Amino acid sequence: MSQSKKAFHLKGFFYGTSILLMSIMPTLTQYL
Repeated sequence: MSQSKKAFHLKGFFYGTSILLMSIMPTLTQYL
């Protein structure tokens, strides 16, 4: 139970990070 919960949290973390990158990427490319 604890193991799967940890894996789920990790997956959610990566998912949230990828979405954050997607939204930030256009702004970054403008400054570069």
